[in-house]
Amino acid sequence: MKPHYLLLLPFMLVAACTSKYPYPPQYVSSYEVSPRSIPIPPARYSAEYNTEVDEIVAIQSKLTAEEITLVKHQDKISPDKMLVPVMGAKYSKENYPVLYEFLNKVASDSWRIGDDARDYWKSPRPWYTERRVKLHVEPIYTYGYPSGHTTTFGTWAYVLSDLFPNKRDAFFTQAWGAGANRIKGGAHYPHDIAGGKRMAQAVYEGMIREPEYQRDFAAAKAELRAGGVRKHAQLCPENLSACRNATQH
Repeated sequence: MKPHYLLLLPFMLVAACTSKYPYPPQYVSSYEVSPRSIPIPPARYSAEYNTEVDEIVAIQSKLTAEEITLVKHQDKISPDKMLVPVMGAKYSKENYPVLYEFLNKVASDSWRIGDDARDYWKSPRPWYTERRVKLHVEPIYTYGYPSGHTTTFGTWAYVLSDLFPNKRDAFFTQAWGAGANRIKGGAHYPHDIAGGKRMAQAVYEGMIREPEYQRDFAAAKAELRAGGVRKHAQLCPENLSACRNATQH
């Protein structure tokens, strides 16, 4: 254990009592998406845990300057970091404010539900428990399982795949790459990322049943269609159920 770990516990407890994404609840809550939607994380100092520490150290030993730059770039979560790499610079907040507001609402629930799950599982982060792990991102003084970045980017990938079925693989590549960068940055263990992937699916499946979500999805799609997106990006032309069916493979 790093000597400053116990000193950080009061900060972790304070941070755990606040929501860190700047939006209130939108579509679903932790009552509907339980922390037990994801598997129990490995026990500290178990064989699996120790193997993951070695894995992080090995990954970090091979990082290039360019990789570290990307890790730092993705440290702050925003919808453009999902949209622009996949769809291009045209897909900005200025051009599609309704879409961005919708994605921010999705992120609000994803991050808040992830916060509640992290407080429930109380699994520490590698950078302040393992001396061999370096921190390449801004420190977050909360627990680590599941990864909030992976949960949020993953939920966005599900949502955007419903809007753009032909871009599904690209969106998930971007989302899971963002999760992998949290390991490279020393912020998370591999099991945190695996938990984030499972939580993203659970949050998404909870959201899509809600009328408010369906309303906002339709509004975002209408804005995209008005902007001529369907002509070159194969915007899903039907309702949410039909769009979802188009992404199943």
